[in-house]
Order: sequence, then structure tokens, then C-alpha cells
Amino acid sequence: MLALLPPPPRAVRGFSESKQDVSAEKGEIQEEAQTGSILLQAAKSFGPTVECAEELKEPVAAMAYHLFAHGMTEEDYKDVLDADVTKRPSNCLGLIPVECNTQVLDALFTEAKKSDFRLKEVGKDIIKATTILVKSLSVLDKLALEDRNPVIGQEVAMLNGTLVLLGNAYLRTNLTRRHIIKCKINQKYSHLCYDKAPMTGLLFGDDL
Repeated sequence: MLALLPPPPRAVRGFSESKQDVSAEKGEIQEEAQTGSILLQAAKSFGPTVECAEELKEPVAAMAYHLFAHGMTEEDYKDVLDADVTKRPSNCLGLIPVECNTQVLDALFTEAKKSDFRLKEVGKDIIKATTILVKSLSVLDKLALEDRNPVIGQEVAMLNGTLVLLGNAYLRTNLTRRHIIKCKINQKYSHLCYDKAPMTGLLFGDDL
């Protein structure tokens, strides 16, 4: 008795040299020729999916790479923090740094306190960057209205998106502080570390 042979394997995308199109009316199989390198087409299918925008001028791209890869010098960093442009507007309460509640901080071991301090410093940088941004946005928005300049208006809209991302990054930084502390405190207080627990100028709210 003859053994049944398994059906032929289906073609795997990126490895077949041509596509076949079956005509429903005639039942004919037609070859669809591919143009260009099959290897490059496979690279597009299975390669990185990150899409990029148009290139920046090389000095600008190099500056961005250097800052994100190496950071600032201590001297430059101090100059930025001390500049008037980084001072919080009096009515922007959301730009006040969030402090850890004293009751919680006093109960933490030294390493946990250091971890929270480092993240708080990251949050401080986000606040300083946001302060500069909102001041620039205010100036640009005024120019867009006075000059009726649609280009400036478009830039204001783009920078407003940056403001949203910075605000979200700051919130997530503080939620990460909560998450780290959650592992270090008595578990009966762990409910205070949930993402939806109120956060004010204090990391665990005012009613602790």
C-alpha cells in the first residue's frame, strides 16, 4: 500500500522568486515577475521597521547625537540650570518638582533613597526643559497671532506635541519612582504606589 505524501510546503514570504496568480475563469497559473533584487525585497520585509524623516543638516544631527550619547559637561549643565529662562512661571504649579513624602523617605534604606534621588534629578531636567519650552511657545504663539503667519502656527502646534510628550515623560518618571519604592516599603502601604493613586506636589499625595 502506498503511503500518502505530505502536501508541498507553502512558499515563505521573502524566499520565493516569483508570485503565482491563478485565474478564476481560465484556471491558468501566471507568473508575476518581480523587479529588483530579491534579497533587498526580503530585507524590506524582515528588516527594521523604524521609519525616519528627512535628514537634518549634519552639524545639527551631530549635536543631537553627541548630547544624547554623552550628555552635557557639568559646567554647561550648571549654566543651563542657573539661567533665568529655566525659572518656573509663578502660575505653572505643574512645574513644581514632586517630592517624596517625608514619612516614606525616612522609612527607606540608603540605596532606595539614592535611587529615588536619581530619578527625581531626571524629573528636574524634564521640568527645566518644559519651562524653556512653554516660554518659547508663548512667544511663538503671540507672533503667529499678530503676524497671521501659518508657518509659525504650524511650528507652535508641533512644539505643543513636544510639551505633551515631556509632561507624559515626567508623569511616568514619578510613577517609576513609586514602583521602585513599592518594593522597598511595608506591603500594607503598597496600595499607595498604584498608578491611579493621587499625586500632588508629593509623590504619594497629601493624605498619607
